[in-house]
Amino acid sequence: MRFQPSKPWTKRRRTTGAGPTAPAAPDTPSTPSPADTGTAYYTLLSWVSARATNFDVYLSTVNPPTTIVAPQIQSTSYIPTLLPGTTYYWKIVAFNAGGSATGPVWSFTTSAARTTLFELAGDVVTSRVRFPSLTIHDVLGAQPNTGSCVFGDTAPNAGEGLKIGLGTLDDSALIFGGEIQSLDQTYAGLPNVNPVWPVSLIDHTFRLNKRRPYGTWVETSASVIARAIAVRYAPDFTTVGVQDGLPNVSIIFDGSEDFMTCMRRLATAISDFTVVGKTKVDYARDIKLFLIDPDAEQPDPINTTHPPLDKPSPIEFSIDHSQIRTRVSGKGHSEAIPTDVSIGETILPVPDAVMFNVNGGTAITGVTSSGAQAQVVTYEGVQLGGGGSLVGPGAAPSVAPLLAVSVGAGLSSGLYGYAYTDVTASGESLPSPLGTITVGTYPAPTSAPAVGTPTAGTGPDAGVHLYGVSYVTATGETVPGPTSSVTTGSVPIAAPSSAPTLTEVAGTQFWAPGDHVQVGVTFVTAAGETTVGPAGTVVIALPFGNNQIDVSNIPLGPGGTVSRKLYRIQVTGTTPTGNIFVVAIGDNVSTTLTNLQAGSLYSSSGQFGPVSNTAGNSDVHVVPLSAIPLGPSGTTGRKIYRTAAGGSQLKLLTTISDNSTTTWIDGATDASLGSNALAVGSATANQVAIFYVSTGPSPTTSRNIYRTLVNGSQLYLWGPIADNVNTNAGLDNVPDAVIAGNAIAPTSDTSGLTQPSGQVNAGSTTLLTASAGPFQFNGGWAILGGGQTVRYTGYSGNTLTGIPASGPGAITTTVLYGSQVLPSPAVVGINQWNGVPLAMAKGSAVAIWVQRDDLSAQAALGQLELDEDGNPTDGIREYTITDGRFGEDLLIATCDADLAQFSRPIVSCQYSTRDPKTKAGRTVSIDLGGFGEAGDYTIQSVDLSFDSPYTLPLRRVTASSTAFTLAQLLQRVLIG
Repeated sequence: MRFQPSKPWTKRRRTTGAGPTAPAAPDTPSTPSPADTGTAYYTLLSWVSARATNFDVYLSTVNPPTTIVAPQIQSTSYIPTLLPGTTYYWKIVAFNAGGSATGPVWSFTTSAARTTLFELAGDVVTSRVRFPSLTIHDVLGAQPNTGSCVFGDTAPNAGEGLKIGLGTLDDSALIFGGEIQSLDQTYAGLPNVNPVWPVSLIDHTFRLNKRRPYGTWVETSASVIARAIAVRYAPDFTTVGVQDGLPNVSIIFDGSEDFMTCMRRLATAISDFTVVGKTKVDYARDIKLFLIDPDAEQPDPINTTHPPLDKPSPIEFSIDHSQIRTRVSGKGHSEAIPTDVSIGETILPVPDAVMFNVNGGTAITGVTSSGAQAQVVTYEGVQLGGGGSLVGPGAAPSVAPLLAVSVGAGLSSGLYGYAYTDVTASGESLPSPLGTITVGTYPAPTSAPAVGTPTAGTGPDAGVHLYGVSYVTATGETVPGPTSSVTTGSVPIAAPSSAPTLTEVAGTQFWAPGDHVQVGVTFVTAAGETTVGPAGTVVIALPFGNNQIDVSNIPLGPGGTVSRKLYRIQVTGTTPTGNIFVVAIGDNVSTTLTNLQAGSLYSSSGQFGPVSNTAGNSDVHVVPLSAIPLGPSGTTGRKIYRTAAGGSQLKLLTTISDNSTTTWIDGATDASLGSNALAVGSATANQVAIFYVSTGPSPTTSRNIYRTLVNGSQLYLWGPIADNVNTNAGLDNVPDAVIAGNAIAPTSDTSGLTQPSGQVNAGSTTLLTASAGPFQFNGGWAILGGGQTVRYTGYSGNTLTGIPASGPGAITTTVLYGSQVLPSPAVVGINQWNGVPLAMAKGSAVAIWVQRDDLSAQAALGQLELDEDGNPTDGIREYTITDGRFGEDLLIATCDADLAQFSRPIVSCQYSTRDPKTKAGRTVSIDLGGFGEAGDYTIQSVDLSFDSPYTLPLRRVTASSTAFTLAQLLQRVLIG
């Protein structure tokens, strides 16, 4: 029901003040779009009416309009359904609480359904385009669509946006959207009378690629990634066409690729041989990324009812046999064997066997770590490994717990000892070695800050200064740690103490073979120059005119050095030439000089640089500090202390209010130093972090932590770790009075894990373990500490047996009792237990291998490819797919999908049509009743040409029985 504004206040209340006032009626609707009596290039109607809240929209093909097509809408725009080539009449009635206002009757005429419309930079310019100059090239994949046309009357501008639509310029009617990429000028007839401007067009891909994305995503939906980079790098584009819920990918964009290249990488990442990701930007500036195109309205079929056009040329078919394959082999996930194996070995150790088929399969192996894989072998199963044991007859804990002082109250100040035991269903082991720690005083730094070379400026007074650092905690401050020293003030400038390095390389200089070239360095200050330091020498070996000398490791001078000089003397044999040349380096930064030149003549009498040091002293006071010690957990800040010149008392220089900064520049004078450093630390720490307790050997189920009383020796039970996984026991703040009432540590072992000291020597043919349960009764491989991988043939009791005394699989270094021994994952039953045909070196790869055959395709191809005697061939054409991510199942599926796609000849065709649903990437069904090859074809490209502005464009179509998208082509390169 429409709101009736008449008599808005029919009943009044008695009030103490003035009553509410009705608003003024709305303004009469105005400013129609499309303009009155104009052409409707869009189906959107809009208007203006101040103060209005609701509108009735009248629209019909009769004047005046009497039909309300949109009653009481609250928007100032409306999109009706319009017929082409029709004149419409419309008006707007505006409402609010104060009344209504009826607008005038407006009219507009829609374009014919086939009219080609152009909008250039927001203006409709249909009349300026010369027909039939317009062509549009629509292509499959993410590459841009292009076009060309000729403008008359007025020159367009390169870079201006352009829309081309059929009937309207609505997004759904666009046949091109983009911009003018290049612009030429010529004329038809007379240059000053009829100039024309041929232009080339490119779709929105060009504009989209103006910015380059950055970002890192790990296991994130490609939908999320595409929308994220669009929001940041393409804010003028929409992402309606990005399919929701696309697969997770991990990807990095580093700014080296344009936007659509990044989108293509996303499309490739979500692709496999069963489904192909696609991306595109459409003419309405919407970015698309999908596996299934939701907008793919398929073209009409090409058949006797909808035949192709005979002009400009009839339909034609071609058949390509070049890409057929009827046998596809796949190489998938691989593992590198961790040790050498001998010829005939039936069990191959691998780091991880989980990707191999537990029921057996086929693998391909190499024989060297860097060589290709060429041995195809069968296997009957896998050993997954897992579990483990210790070397020796059984083990109690052999490693002390790791401890650290922590800020907090609870323990008395003094020395504490900690140990732990392994607990099994049978009992408890003896305690581990004792870990000790002193609590009460927070530990001071154990290192001094590093002092760098002083530089000019205001800072510590001239003399020797000491630097030290203390830690600050919530409870106080430690004493300073060790100190480092530096001298400031007047520092003598000494000559260089090291020689530069001279290297002869190929060049165009004329150094004489056999000559000795020597170069020394001086430091130059504002006061003068040092003498020459040690000289570097090179003997010329390359031919005259084909060499040069490069200088490196040129010494850097101390503070106050403003430049350096290189002095050079050339000696033939052992006789100096007498001429000394000098090359100046105008900085104190460079350490290399390429292509040493003659420079200027310094001396012809053999004097090698200055005879005395005139560089004087360098007045330096600013001291750079680095490697400022970082405190343990609980440190909230640090204080840097320094002595006055020549003093011994550390005074406060500055406070660093964090535990991460490691550098500081000291520019403070002695007079600005603060209070003295503490002689006794005030930072207390009366808790202990027990942060590493080793897990026990099987069958350990838990561990018990024991602790002494302060300065005591008897271990009392502190508490259990109720599993054999966690290694962090937490913080100890339990007072001695509580601990003293607990059980004491065991003095005998009841766990069944007794572990005496001992070792297994290199070359031993057996290996005693705490438990042989995790190992294979029929043999396998075991991993020892230090990376040894040993072969055993079985076990007796808890002893692995059958270990070779030497060669592959032998124990090569001594193994201590208590060290870990693990069953190695392995691929077993090689070649039906006959073993590998060739020995394999450590690092050789073992990869999953499959072979898939299309027997019917081989038979069909064999009938086509007859031999010279007319007999059928085997029809086998092989192809290999390699992808290290694939296990056997996915590898088989990939090979089968590839066979399904390429085991038959590729058929392509070209035809012409005016069907507007014909676009690149869509599928067209072709069946001409016996002519050509019937089937479904993927449209690869469409070339649009235009006879006139009032007819549907002619579309020249190239289609193929196999869709070759850019993503597929990239994949074929990668996996080929």
